[in-house]
Amino acid sequence: MLLQGVDNLKNSPQEGAKQAYLYVFPYHLSTIADFIDMRYNYAMETKYFTEEQFNDMSHDTLVSLVMNMQNNMIEMQRSVDQLTEQIRLMNQRHYGRKTEKSSSLYEQLSLFVNETEAIHDEEEIEEEPELKTVVRKRPKGKKESDLAKITNHRDEYIRIPEEELNRRFGVNGWKELPSQLVYKLEHIPASFEAITYHIGVYADKNTDEIIRADKPAELWAGSVATPSLVSSIITAKYSNSVPLYRQEQTLKANDVFISRKVMADWVIRVYERYLKYMYEGMHRRLLNHSLIHADETPFQVTKDGRPAGSKSYMWVYLSDTSDAHPIVIYDYCPTRGTENVARFLADLPVHFPVVSHRESDY
Repeated sequence: MLLQGVDNLKNSPQEGAKQAYLYVFPYHLSTIADFIDMRYNYAMETKYFTEEQFNDMSHDTLVSLVMNMQNNMIEMQRSVDQLTEQIRLMNQRHYGRKTEKSSSLYEQLSLFVNETEAIHDEEEIEEEPELKTVVRKRPKGKKESDLAKITNHRDEYIRIPEEELNRRFGVNGWKELPSQLVYKLEHIPASFEAITYHIGVYADKNTDEIIRADKPAELWAGSVATPSLVSSIITAKYSNSVPLYRQEQTLKANDVFISRKVMADWVIRVYERYLKYMYEGMHRRLLNHSLIHADETPFQVTKDGRPAGSKSYMWVYLSDTSDAHPIVIYDYCPTRGTENVARFLADLPVHFPVVSHRESDY
């Protein structure tokens, strides 16, 4: 609209200037007003020639007229570029981040238009800076310390055969120095091992008595699930945010066919049979702490018997961080009522009053 208003200066100077003024009103008007005045003067001073007048002009006059028009177009384009950049900067100043420090508008425009020429034309000649290479010292022993945290280690010994040493230095002409240590880290992709247990079965020859060897411990009978497999599924889902359908695809790529429905059943069953008692023990230990941190986060559950979009809350309780083994417990609640906190903290050794609150108070 700005350029449209400026172009309308030729046909209706007052209306064109008004359109341009209304468009740039929120911005710095001094330079914009100068620009509009320049375009207005250009429109007023422009003389229109008829076809007959052009035919009567000499070659030198036509060349001079075209050169003047060319110079005017270059000057106008430069002014348009400067004005466009000024509007951009003012938009940034008005709508951008307020904490950023910036130089004045005209300094920025000057740097945008002729920064290279301005610096090059300065009388003072500055010597080029001397490049200095900064060598950062690597903390000694850091690599060994990082690799020591990995539980699986393997040592490989690479030696020169004794025959080669005798040939090089002569018999008994050499001695072994401390080995040079080179550290590497290998990655072994996830692998699966199918195990078949052959349980020994024995019978008395004279009677019908039959005995069997003890079977290995199982999570539940009749299932291929093992503690390592189920724990990897739970860790991937709840620690690494990998949904079950993606785990199903990963297993399938390794020729392991376990559906997401089966994995979901395993997660629920392992909680009901084992993890529930671990949670209860952690809960009791948490209540024995003198300091308990608590906070809630709203989120939505798609299927919990309520209308879609209903707000639920996940409460998190954290023991004192100075504890050698800090405890973090998540407690799902369909509402934000104080009864949820009172229920979770009901077994505290010391009872305390629960103050009701409204969500609007926070």
